[in-house]
Amino acid sequence: MNEMSKAYKLPMKVIQIYLFTTIILYVFGPWQWKDLNMALTVGLLLSYQTALYLGYRYSSIGYMKRKTRTVYFSKHALQMIILLGFAVTLLQCIRTIGSVNISSILKQVLQGLTDAASQYRASKEVTNKFGGAAATYFIVLTAPITWMAIPLSIRHFKELNMLFRVIAIANIFLEVSRWLAIGTNKGIIDILIIAVCMIYLNSIAKCIKKRSNLNKSKTHILIIGVVLTVIGLYIFENNVGSRINSNWRNYEITNGNTPINYDSLLMQLLPPGLSTILILVASYLTQGYYAFSLCRSVEWIPMFGTGNSMFIIENIRDLFGFSLYDYTYQTRIACFNWDPFVNWHSFYVWLANDFSIIGVIFVMFILGYLFCQVVQDAIIKGDDLAIVLFCLFAIMFIYLPANNQILSYPTTFMAFWVILIIWKITRKYKLRIGSKV
Repeated sequence: MNEMSKAYKLPMKVIQIYLFTTIILYVFGPWQWKDLNMALTVGLLLSYQTALYLGYRYSSIGYMKRKTRTVYFSKHALQMIILLGFAVTLLQCIRTIGSVNISSILKQVLQGLTDAASQYRASKEVTNKFGGAAATYFIVLTAPITWMAIPLSIRHFKELNMLFRVIAIANIFLEVSRWLAIGTNKGIIDILIIAVCMIYLNSIAKCIKKRSNLNKSKTHILIIGVVLTVIGLYIFENNVGSRINSNWRNYEITNGNTPINYDSLLMQLLPPGLSTILILVASYLTQGYYAFSLCRSVEWIPMFGTGNSMFIIENIRDLFGFSLYDYTYQTRIACFNWDPFVNWHSFYVWLANDFSIIGVIFVMFILGYLFCQVVQDAIIKGDDLAIVLFCLFAIMFIYLPANNQILSYPTTFMAFWVILIIWKITRKYKLRIGSKV
């Protein structure tokens, strides 16, 4: 059980190190944020991290004594998930790339790698997408099923027959290609996060099965994680860097007219060749913290559960004809030259719309509590729903300094809440979804 204990503690350790690193970037990085009270900002950020950790630790107490049920998808259920996921990815390719012809896709991908800025601008100009609103509704409503396709196909890859292995690989290839073709990072980073999560879970499962030492798997996971991170950083620098085209003054203006401090501590410590990637990464990972600092300058207006998600706000506007976005912190700090539709605000600000800046502490505790249960079910029991939720939570925490990545996008919003609810029900009540693959 000592090895098992190490296995489920590792994800939270990684998250805590990552979030602490983003705070270091905020304080000592290249961006000279005009934070009026840096100490208070850092103190609140650390309190959120601490609450997340404490919720995780509290949830781990007595886990083995709890009698919960486990969900495994049957072979046929898994095949249907993979097929539907592939079909939706094809549909998405037609809507974003305009074709599913291999030569056309490769041409668009090559253009995305060589001139990401042009591809990005061109994608923004497309208004009439294939299938229109009907296709959009189909993609969103099937998201709880289709989002599972990639993580579960990686998880159960060895148990799939040759046909479904090919479909699974094609699904990942098309998903990565469509994001490369439009010069956008989001989908590629998501795939890389999912890949790291699955490598971790599969390595741990192998250790448990063979009763081998976890340290060897940690090294294996670390090497693969570093390689995938380097790939992700290269794609990120290529995409974002091409949009900026070394026009740092315009970038400073876009970031709230914030100057770049080339003499900052981290800029001095890193080799000159890495200065560009540091500036770009620091911008994405710390501008949300600056927005969070601005929120303390305006009054909190409770939004009672509607303010944490752009998806909810937009649907309320479409259904009832009025916009709740005017009441959010995002809109009300625009007076400080922080554009609500250009700049990021961090996950904390989205939560604060509903729960206040102090109330976020309690929400983070609950998220830590839930995440621990997900990790333990995914590692110890191999629960398929918990495995998918593990990936969704990982994406949520990676993007936490920037925005509410999971709950603001329609597909991930639907996938997260539906899968979370079904998982909670299946842990308590007998609900057979399928037998083990």
